[in-house]
Amino acid sequence: MLGDARSVALAARLAQGRAALSPTGPDIPTAALSWRRALAHAEALGKRPEVEAVVADTALAAARTLHRAGDMQASGATLEAAWTLLGESGHDRLKGQLARVLTDRAIAQANRARERMETPAADLRRAVTLNPHLLRAQLNLGVALHILGAQMRWSGSLAGAVRSWQEAADRLTAALVHFPGDPELTALRDLVRRDLALVHSELEQGRIGGLPE
Repeated sequence: MLGDARSVALAARLAQGRAALSPTGPDIPTAALSWRRALAHAEALGKRPEVEAVVADTALAAARTLHRAGDMQASGATLEAAWTLLGESGHDRLKGQLARVLTDRAIAQANRARERMETPAADLRRAVTLNPHLLRAQLNLGVALHILGAQMRWSGSLAGAVRSWQEAADRLTAALVHFPGDPELTALRDLVRRDLALVHSELEQGRIGGLPE
């Protein structure tokens, strides 16, 4: 009877998780709590892999709906909530969609506030780690790092500009391994390298604004 009770509780928790992710008002903490409790029941019943697959499917479906509706924050938060609870197989199922959401969220944030590029750059770094074959993530990470470097340079931190532009050059070179000869990646890398050479020249001339003492 205990097994039957757990099975009923498991089904109820999964249903609660689905219901909490209404596209008009998703309650992600409630969904995450329901998933956590469902997985505890699944562990006791020896059904964790099957239930992890259900949680991943539920999170993906909700995240895609929210993504299409333009709610990148909720879409990303839904996937992140599932990510923290699932194992490697769940991560494999989620990472492609999470990379796309992080990329779109970063682009939206950067377009709203170009003076605050650190957060978009962080999202894009993670997107590239999750899916190095996502060209939009690779290209926009290079753009974000190039903008960050320019902002640091004009604020007087040549050392900060070097760090951002060197990272951009390295990451664009790595991206070209996945997209050989891509014209946008190549052109951006060439631009970053020119800017990097210029700022190195300025440093050699003693214009060392922003260097640590």
